[in-house]
Amino acid sequence: MRITWLLEVADQLWGGVKVALEDANWLHRHGHQVTVISRSRAPAWMRIECAFQQVQDFRAEHLPDGDVLIGTFWSTVPWAASAGPGKGVPVHFCQGYEGDNQEQSALRERIEASYRLPGVEHITIAPHLTRLLQERFKVAAREVRYAIDHSVHFPGEVRGPGSPLRIGLVGPGQLAWKGLETGYAACRMLQTAGQKLVLVRATNTEPTSAELTAPFPIEWHRQVPPAAMGNYYRSLDVLLVTSGPQEGFFLPAIEAMACGVPTVLTDVPCFRDHQALVGHAGYSLFVPPGDVGEMAQAVVIVVMRWHGAPVEPTKMALTNTVTAVTNTALAVLAAVLLNTNPFASALLVLLAAIIVIAYRGYSALSRRYASLELLYDFTRLVSGSKQPEVVLANMLKETKQLLRAEAAAIITVGGAEPLSLWLGPDDDVATPRSLPADLLRPLVADGRAVVIDRNERTQSRRAVLAALGVTDCIVAPLVEAAETIGVLLVADRETAV
Repeated sequence: MRITWLLEVADQLWGGVKVALEDANWLHRHGHQVTVISRSRAPAWMRIECAFQQVQDFRAEHLPDGDVLIGTFWSTVPWAASAGPGKGVPVHFCQGYEGDNQEQSALRERIEASYRLPGVEHITIAPHLTRLLQERFKVAAREVRYAIDHSVHFPGEVRGPGSPLRIGLVGPGQLAWKGLETGYAACRMLQTAGQKLVLVRATNTEPTSAELTAPFPIEWHRQVPPAAMGNYYRSLDVLLVTSGPQEGFFLPAIEAMACGVPTVLTDVPCFRDHQALVGHAGYSLFVPPGDVGEMAQAVVIVVMRWHGAPVEPTKMALTNTVTAVTNTALAVLAAVLLNTNPFASALLVLLAAIIVIAYRGYSALSRRYASLELLYDFTRLVSGSKQPEVVLANMLKETKQLLRAEAAAIITVGGAEPLSLWLGPDDDVATPRSLPADLLRPLVADGRAVVIDRNERTQSRRAVLAALGVTDCIVAPLVEAAETIGVLLVADRETAV
C-alpha cells in the first residue's frame, strides 16, 4: 500500500510528531511504500527509515500518488481532503483536539471546520477522543491506541529509599494547559514540609523564567531522544503528570509505568481511559488538575507505598481537613506524622488553632501597614521643593515598578495642545515624547481603562501600538469633575519608533 504522511514540522521533538514518525517507520518495515512530507527538514533526533521529502506547502503537485493520505495536525487535514483521489483516501490522525487549547483559541472556527470536512476518515488514539468526535462532529472514528517500545521502556533495578527524592516532570513550560506550575508548587510545598528533593525536568523547549527561579534543585534534561527516555524514567522515584483535560494521551505517563516508575496523574479523561484496559484504577494515584495540596500529598503516599510503608489515605485526608485551613504544607507534614503516631492529633489541633488566631492578627496589621505605606510613598513623591515634571517622573517610575511594565506615560487629551511625559525602560528621569493624543482620546471617552495586546485585531487600537512603538499597553483615563483630562499609560516591550 502507498501511504503518505503530512507533518507541519518533523524536526521538532513533540510527542505527536514522534508517534507519527514511529508509525511511518513501522509501516515501512512491514512492506508498505511510505513517504513523509513536511515543511521542515528531517529530524536529527531519530532515524527515518521511509522516504522523506521537504516541501513549501502541501499542494497536490508536491504529493506523490498514493492509496492513503494522512493529515496529522488540524492544519494538514484540509490539504489531505482537497488533494484529489489520485493522492489517496484522506485520513485525519487525531492525537488530541486542538480547538480546546488556549493557545489555539483564535483559530477555533477554522479547526472545527477542518473536523467537519466531508469525505475524510478519522483515526483517534484514545476513547475520550473517539467520544469527542462523535458528540461534537458526528464523526465515527476508528481507534488505534499508542504502543510502547519495550526495548526502550522496561523496568530497571528496584530503587531503594534515598535522599533527595527524585521527582520527574515532563513537558514544555510554555503551554498553560500542561499545568506544570502545579508540579512546581507541589515540590515547593514538599520542600517546605522538610522533604529533600530534586526536580528532574525533561523538556523539548527552553525553560521559562519562572522555572529558572525555583527554590529547589532542578536537574535539566533537554531535547532527550526517544531512545534515551527509558534511562530518564528509570532514574526517578516518582513521575508527576499535571495536564489539564485538553490532554490527548501523554505518552510519558505510560512510558514511566512501563519502566516500573510510580506516577501521580491528574484526574482527566485520557488517563482514566486506561482503566478499561487493565480492569482497575490502581495503576496510579489521581488528583484534580491544579490541586497543589492533593498532588503533594499523593507524592508522599506513592513513595511510602512504593517502599513498603503502611499508608492509610483516610487518616491522611482527615488530618488535612484539620490543618489545611491554616497551611497546606503543614497538612502534608501532618499526614506523614499521623501515619506513624496517631496520638499527635491533639497537639496538631492545638497548633492549628494557634496559627488561625495568629494569622487573623497578622492580616489586620498587614492591612493597616499597607495603608500607611501608600500614604508614606505618596508623601515622599510630592514633598519638598520639586518641579512638577520631577513629581510626575517619580509617579511614573512607581507605576512602572508596581505593574512591572517597561514604560509608562502621562498624556493630557483635553486641550488643543496635548502635553506628554514618557518614562522608558532605562530612564531615571522622564523625557518629553510625541505621543498620539488624538488616538488615545476616543479610547478613554467612556471613562474606562482599555487593554491592548499584541493580538489586537481592531485597526484603530493597533495604530496606537504602532504609534507608541510597543507590543502591549494599558490605557487608563485621568478624570477631573467627571471629565477625562488625560490618560495614564503603561506598556511592555518598548521598540524603536
